[in-house]
Amino acid sequence: MNTLKTLVALSFITLFMAVLSAKRSRQAHRQ
Repeated sequence: MNTLKTLVALSFITLFMAVLSAKRSRQAHRQ
């Protein structure tokens, strides 16, 4: 079953995007 792998991949992508957005917001506040 690839369902578990797909869920893990989606969770990692979500976390990665959240970190990127957090970094962008921090940089925006600094400027």
